[in-house]
Amino acid sequence: MSFIEVEQSIEKAGWAMPDLHSHPHYELYFLEKGERSFYIDSTLYLVKENTAVLVQPYLMHKTEGGPFSRINVDFSDDIFDDQERVMLSELSKIMVFPLKPANGAAIRQILLAMLSAWENPNKLDKTAVTLCVKSLLGCLYLFRSTVNEVEKVSVNGRIKPQILKIIRYINENYRNKLTISALAKEFNLSESCLSKTFKRETGYNVGEFILNARINEAKRLLSSKLSVNKIADELGFSSANYFGLIFKQKVGISPLMYKQWLNT
Repeated sequence: MSFIEVEQSIEKAGWAMPDLHSHPHYELYFLEKGERSFYIDSTLYLVKENTAVLVQPYLMHKTEGGPFSRINVDFSDDIFDDQERVMLSELSKIMVFPLKPANGAAIRQILLAMLSAWENPNKLDKTAVTLCVKSLLGCLYLFRSTVNEVEKVSVNGRIKPQILKIIRYINENYRNKLTISALAKEFNLSESCLSKTFKRETGYNVGEFILNARINEAKRLLSSKLSVNKIADELGFSSANYFGLIFKQKVGISPLMYKQWLNT
């Protein structure tokens, strides 16, 4: 089922998303004003004014920082034809687009037009809105060779490089039986040091972060033809019942209901 949503957020004070999250659709994030620390998957980016960020489905992310204004467009990939999906895939590899002023202004004008249309839902022309999304991606595709280099940083020491490496390792190995002991040995740290540092830098316990990575992958797999039992087995849960219990605690509905929701 085709899906498009547009919304603007203006925060006059600093604000941080409370948790890492993901969703089954694409997100195009455009920062009009301000500066944000944007964590995507295993990398922390310093995103500045006039930057677009394309977040793929089921990719863990969050933002934090001072005052800002941004416009978001959320959309499913079924609004595109095969050639357009190839273009979308190429843009997803770049992900962060620090734009030149004129190019950023072009993106912003399309977004503002979409916001204006969204304020009148009774007169909303879904075909026109769909064409606007395609125009946004077309512009980014044309601008891709002129984007500035984005900063990959540990902002103010908030997430240390070693912790980012541990996060990347977890994201690449969460299907295995990861333990704090195994991670501490892998990175030459004591279990106590790893636990305290990881919690301080990310806000998560190590075990909680590993579990969230598995649940995030479960969301993606539930969009496939795999059974709930098979998904539980692939992600290392002891049983489908235990997987269902944990999934419902984290997501709010059972895996089967989530799978049905994706197919509506």
